[in-house]
Amino acid sequence: MVLLIELNAVRLIEHAWIPLRDGRRLAARIFMPDVAEPCPAVLEYNPYRCHDMTRDRDSITHSYFAERSYVSIRVDISGTGDSDGVLTDEYCEREIDDLEEVIDYIGRQSWCSGDVGVFGHSWGAYSALLVAQRRPPRLKAIIPVMGSDDRYRECIHYKGGCLLASNLVWASFMQVYSALPPNPDVVGETWVTEWLNRLAAQPLWAGQWMRHGRSDPYWRQGSVAPDYSLIDCPIYIFAGTADHYRDAGFRLLENCTTFVKLTMGPWDHCYPHEAAFQAIDFPAEAVRWWDHWLKGIDTGVESEPRTVLWMSGPAGHGYWVTPDEPPIQEVLALATNTPEGVATLEPSLDVNWVILPESGCEDLGTADNYAQFWAKPIAKSMDLCGTPELSLRYGSHASASQLVARLYEIAPDGKAAEIARGASQPYDPVAPWGIERRISFHTVVRRLRAGSRLCVVISDGLWPMIAPEPDHTFDGRSLSDVQLVLPVSRQQMVLSQPFALIATRRPSELVVLSPPKTKMVSRECPTAGERALQISSHAGVFGNYTRALLPDIATEIEHTVATEYRLGRGGVSTSTVTHEFRLARDGWAIELNGSFSLTSRASGHRLSGDICAFADGSEIFRKRWPEEAIAAKRRDSVHHGHSMQGAALK
Repeated sequence: MVLLIELNAVRLIEHAWIPLRDGRRLAARIFMPDVAEPCPAVLEYNPYRCHDMTRDRDSITHSYFAERSYVSIRVDISGTGDSDGVLTDEYCEREIDDLEEVIDYIGRQSWCSGDVGVFGHSWGAYSALLVAQRRPPRLKAIIPVMGSDDRYRECIHYKGGCLLASNLVWASFMQVYSALPPNPDVVGETWVTEWLNRLAAQPLWAGQWMRHGRSDPYWRQGSVAPDYSLIDCPIYIFAGTADHYRDAGFRLLENCTTFVKLTMGPWDHCYPHEAAFQAIDFPAEAVRWWDHWLKGIDTGVESEPRTVLWMSGPAGHGYWVTPDEPPIQEVLALATNTPEGVATLEPSLDVNWVILPESGCEDLGTADNYAQFWAKPIAKSMDLCGTPELSLRYGSHASASQLVARLYEIAPDGKAAEIARGASQPYDPVAPWGIERRISFHTVVRRLRAGSRLCVVISDGLWPMIAPEPDHTFDGRSLSDVQLVLPVSRQQMVLSQPFALIATRRPSELVVLSPPKTKMVSRECPTAGERALQISSHAGVFGNYTRALLPDIATEIEHTVATEYRLGRGGVSTSTVTHEFRLARDGWAIELNGSFSLTSRASGHRLSGDICAFADGSEIFRKRWPEEAIAAKRRDSVHHGHSMQGAALK
């Protein structure tokens, strides 16, 4: 049976204001279906400038919803885009207060039926989950995409308590995005004054995250954990096995009392219809969800499997499955002896978006920097579905070190694939010999072939993703009783094709003026014992370009990013990120440049930064933050990731 849908014409309200009780206004673009009766509304809320930076993406998705009888609204958070105010941190209380007001305002409009849904990617996913905890009466369902329930446990700041290089990188992006000016055609002559206010109000974003190096109450801001039961509206979460945020969906399924549905595909940090591999028709799947919960149409979402996962296999192959039962735990004992005929594994450089380092350089230095532990060959095929965990006992040399673990599958033909990664900060370094340590990996959904071997590589860092701790020596020989606990799926149903694939993508109106630059990576090994990694790229966050034109508003966007990582003797590391951002159209041009640097020593971290703003070629603002010293964590007060979570809950 072919279901024919009559599409509506769409009327775009390019600039709309949503008033807040304290007098501030939030800027919005509204995609209005050309129908007589009121319609449900769906809302996307983030800080990424709906009138230019995400304009092309928004137009495609929101037009699709409006064509199917939804008022689709894209709103900029206060202090971003054309919205009033300043933005100085992630997911603050006022930001979610504002979203509550926005939902209520939309639901009271004559063109709205009174029912509202919220969806969003990344920051927008956090917003959807957080406002659902507030239980606004007009909010009927949410769709978070590539987001997390716990900022400290699973985000770009820390992994297992270890500081990530992406903390500085993403902080530098937000320094730029939150300091850009409003549009003078929208706000009028006050745009320069508002811009200067934003520039002056900016803190060093990386510093405020680094001052909270442990799971303390600060991280509850922006985390729905542990208060899952506060959410009472249905949740459809999308996750990607190649994304930073891949574990939250399982925790929501386990802990929420409301209806939760999870789809996890072989995607990185993007909307599923934008994925390079196995893209699905996300807007169509979202409409099925909205129709069920906002229009009362039985689309089958409550009767179909709640969990649909992409089971990865060798050479990039895979298939969709739904688990019938929870996985069982299988424990493998690991040995240090490298099997005959298997080459020693060397870490390889892996970079995400060309700006966020995901792995380390191939030369880890001396053999004392990492250790390998091997399992026996797998007798028959095994399906992993969940979060593996590593347990080990350490001696005095390893107790003071942070640990990074990588899990590899070595196929019978000798080809190795990294399938999971985890990290852990140490316990008390004066603890007696033989203290147990546990490291949780991220979620794995993968079929292991018969005859394959599993190998765990343990090191004290994974530079530049996680720099080794200065003046702390790691000795793999002090590790013993290494065991790997695997979540093995007992039974699952293979789904032939549960989603509509993207046959033809909706055309983009964006015109690429300069294609993305090829990433440039250089490594140096000078006699001084220093290594360096340099990366320069286009921004790559909201489009595959270096410079592009938005023809309908005659606006050019250009954004380049350069990063440099250096690792010297004694583990002293330095990271530097530099941005050049430009917006221009006839009679108006702005430029914002920034440079941010972090140096880590045994005594602690030193963070610095500066920004410089130009209007029509003239400098109007320059700011250099005083160098900020952030003390190193005290070893006797740092605990394992799970213990930190428990302490925060208490």
